[in-house]
Amino acid sequence: MPEKPPSRETSSVTETPQEAEIKALKKELRLLSQEMRKKLDIYKKTADPDLEQELRDMKARAIPKRDRLRELREPFQTTLRETLGKALHADYIGAFHDGFAKVKKDGKSFFIDTHGQPLSEERYEKAWKFSGGFAAVLKDRKWFFIDTHGQPLSKERYDDVENFSEGFAKVEKGDEWFFIDTKGQPLSEERYDYAEDFSEGFAKVKQDGEFFFIDTHGQPLSKERYSRVWNFSEGFAPVKKGDEWFFIDTHGQPLSKERYNFAFSFSEGFAKVKKGDEYFFIDTHGQPLSEERYDEVGYFSDGVVRVGKGSDWRDRKYFFIDTKGQPLSKERYDAVEDFSEGFAKVKKDGEWFFIDTHGQPLSKERYNFAFSFSDGFATVKRGDEWFFIDTKGQPLNEERYKAVRSFSEGVAPVLKDHKWFFIDTKGQPLSEEGYDAVEDFSGGFAGVKKDDEAFYINRKGERTFPYTE
Repeated sequence: MPEKPPSRETSSVTETPQEAEIKALKKELRLLSQEMRKKLDIYKKTADPDLEQELRDMKARAIPKRDRLRELREPFQTTLRETLGKALHADYIGAFHDGFAKVKKDGKSFFIDTHGQPLSEERYEKAWKFSGGFAAVLKDRKWFFIDTHGQPLSKERYDDVENFSEGFAKVEKGDEWFFIDTKGQPLSEERYDYAEDFSEGFAKVKQDGEFFFIDTHGQPLSKERYSRVWNFSEGFAPVKKGDEWFFIDTHGQPLSKERYNFAFSFSEGFAKVKKGDEYFFIDTHGQPLSEERYDEVGYFSDGVVRVGKGSDWRDRKYFFIDTKGQPLSKERYDAVEDFSEGFAKVKKDGEWFFIDTHGQPLSKERYNFAFSFSDGFATVKRGDEWFFIDTKGQPLNEERYKAVRSFSEGVAPVLKDHKWFFIDTKGQPLSEEGYDAVEDFSGGFAGVKKDDEAFYINRKGERTFPYTE
């Protein structure tokens, strides 16, 4: 199984209370994960509904533990938010999205632009980040949307809302869900018990305990109703009737007569399906990719997909196959991750390295740990030091760091000598200034903390606005 990413905290000689809690949480999650795997193996064979509910409960128990672990692993984020908020005369300030950041002050939320100016004089009980030109806000216990000028989308108010997707947002009044467009107008007069966002021009909805799809005119795709459905992907959607899964196209017609114990969404022209205890792939004509069957499979990415063979996951071996169903090489690995930007990280004999889409190693180098490629670079660890490599396997620079984070918007945060700073894709620092805590760049800005001062910097490493109301 893939290793857990290591903590990116600064190190200390003695174990702090936070580090002790991290260790305890990791142990609890590891034991819970092992128990879930055992029960999942049984569920795959029996489909016991009671066991399914037990798995859901165990997953629910893991969520707050993971959230707490995430919080402890990067405690500087919480500190930075609080300090940055105080520096900007606020209790909290979020990252920039679509040119605006959410600010919370005296229990009220509002937005500021990239100059630090409030979007409007309005204050809200709650607010979500901007997405697709609109933000959901709560006032007087009712939700509505505002645009990038701070103006309400309409006079309508709702009990609950979700962000816009493909030009529509789902909203709730009473116990009924429906969709509105970017003018605030209802898509239709229909109301639903449940609804999900639009995907590829269709949204899945639920009425009277049955699922079906509607199009962007609010019309049902067909008269068929299903017990379960997944969203459309690449022109097809997995649906379930009775105990069997199959695929339908954008006309509501079945892809083929084949039925499966389970079916997953299409990716790069192929979908993984399950019959009995075995997985395999089908193409957009419903034909099997090959006669091979597997105990574990991923999703196609960059024209290849990871597969595993071995009924016991502890002894399972992994490899990759191409779009013809052929293995990339004869190599088998102890752990793998999906391809990203043309490369996949793999583990063999306790060491991590990268292979390309031909199954060839990127280089002879091996690492204690590695993260997938992002923006043309991968972060790798050797010993206690982190650094970056490019798509030729060459180090970005000669520097080695105590901690690193992936590139975002062309820059990456790195930790050296107990100070954070940013480097660009040439390995050069944005500035000579080091910080006690940093956030990733978002919308051209990054929040940073130095001593008791917090502020924003731009892509040039220059200090930008202080917020004053």
